[in-house]
Formats: sequence, structure tokens, C-alpha cells
Amino acid sequence: MEGLSGYASSDDDVPSSPLVTSTSTNTTFDPPQSLPPPPSLPLSKETSNATCLPTSETSTSCSLCYALSRYTCPRCGMKTCSLNCTKEHKTNTGCNGKRDLTAFVKTSSQSLTTLKSDLTFLLNGKLSLPSQKLKRPKPSNTSLSAHAKKFNISVIGMPGMTRNILNKSYYIKSRVKDALGLINWSLNLRFSKYDINLKSLVSGSTTVFDVIKKCEVKDETGMDHKEFTEFKSEYGESEDKRIFIERIGNEEERWREIEGEESLLEVLGDVGSVREFPELWILHGDDDEGLARFL
Repeated sequence: MEGLSGYASSDDDVPSSPLVTSTSTNTTFDPPQSLPPPPSLPLSKETSNATCLPTSETSTSCSLCYALSRYTCPRCGMKTCSLNCTKEHKTNTGCNGKRDLTAFVKTSSQSLTTLKSDLTFLLNGKLSLPSQKLKRPKPSNTSLSAHAKKFNISVIGMPGMTRNILNKSYYIKSRVKDALGLINWSLNLRFSKYDINLKSLVSGSTTVFDVIKKCEVKDETGMDHKEFTEFKSEYGESEDKRIFIERIGNEEERWREIEGEESLLEVLGDVGSVREFPELWILHGDDDEGLARFL
């Protein structure tokens, strides 16, 4: 008997299939045991120019051909199965395959490998530095300290510090028997806007006013012409100056005001101690804001 479409309605006319088992009432499908892997498709231009993305840590298949992976890229974590896939991965993504030594690694993700890599990185950095012997700091002038004690002055040494390097002070032995001799001092003068290290040393017998007059000589200040002109117009012609020195270790009366006729040696003997060499603060008499620090 023929059906509506011209096909026989009898079961004998239905073509047989290896996947179909014919019965009188039910039809059963037997799926294949395994499927072949999908073909490796060529990457498009957009994909080949993209940055490499790490695969999941739990993934065990190659990111390119989906076979069982054997290698993990140290740079981006992408899984590959062979040398060919590794080369293709680098070509397509631009990844260099080298671990970023400065990248952050979580504590939970750290391993013996990352520890060894960090250690190698530090050692290579140390070896690349030029081998130079460290210079020892200039020792304190023990001879100066010993002779300064004769004048009731304690010289506090600061080895390795800038003040220690700048200190050129020295003791001159007297030709007269049992005389104390003399100390020539390095000296730093601090004005409100100027910080001057005098180039030549100052004798301890020099008065403080004569010390400040040294600042009116350009060779003593080391300033350029413009700065020296400004400094001299502001301080050189002004007689209304107030001069201070620090009493080191005395918090209650930290600053001592100096009279201009006092010698440097008298002032230092009164304050008792200096850090390497004396330092004087000079202010205008009408500088109320600046004087508030010292009074």
C-alpha cells in the first residue's frame, strides 16, 4: 500500500542504518563511543593580534589543539602540548614565554619554583653592580677634640655626616711653653634666606662682628654675583643684627644670644659644645617672626 508521498508504508522499504535498530514498536539510537577532536582552525587577524590569556589552572587540555597539555607558559599560563603548539602560541600572541620577575604572586600561589626564581633575580642584580670598595667615613678629629677640652669646649664628632666632611678645623700649638695655643675653626653662618659656609677658617680670638664682616667678601661666601649683591644689600649695611648660637643638650635655654664684641672662643667656652664646628644664626632686629624661635 502506498503512502501519501509515494513512499511505501511497509517497514521493508525503510533503509537500514547501523545506528538504528528496528523493532515493531520502538526505535533505539546507539551513540558512538568517542568523537574525533575538532580540527585546529586558523586564527583570524583579530585573534592573532590579541594578547595571550591564561587558561584555567584546572584545565589539562592544550589551548590550541585541545590535546592533553604537557607545558604551561611561564609568562601567561597558557597550556600547550608540544613544541609546535608552543611556537604557534608565541607567534600568534606575541608572548615571549619568559616569566615576569616583578609580577605580583599571591602567597597561596607561591612555590619552590617562584622562590628559586626570585633568588636568582636578586643574585643577578647583585652581580651586575660594579664592585667598589665602600669608603670609610672620615674619622673625627681626635686631636682637635682633645685640645678643645682645654678651652672647656666639647667637639661632638659626626663621622660620615656632611658636617664631618666640611669640618677643616685644626689646633695650632703655641710656641710659648705651657700656653694653650689656638684653634682655627670652620664656621657656618645661617641668615634667614642664606646658608653660608665660610671658605677660610676663623681664629678663635676673632670677634663675632669681625666674623660676620667676612661675609661681605664674595670669595668667602661662594655666592654668584647676583645672589651676593642681594645678600650684601640686605645684610651688609644693616647694623641692627641679632646673633644666636645653640646650647646643645639644654632644652630650657636652648639659644644663647651673642654680643658682637665677644670672641668666638669665649662664646664656645660658654655654650660648652659644638657639633663638629660652630654654627651661628644671624637675624634682623625687626624680624619678629624669626626671632620668636630663639627668644
